[in-house]
Amino acid sequence: MRPKSQQRKKLLSNSTATLSNQKRLLVGKINGLFGVQGWVKLFSHTHPRKNI
Repeated sequence: MRPKSQQRKKLLSNSTATLSNQKRLLVGKINGLFGVQGWVKLFSHTHPRKNI
């Protein structure tokens, strides 16, 4: 069951505030979508690439 619109916005704003206080490290990027289950294709910046 999905949260209602206002609840969803509140959850997103809280998670963004939490992330802004943390250090981030870019290890890859989303390269595309795959399948009907919402899978994503990733491009890894790590070496070897499977270490993501």
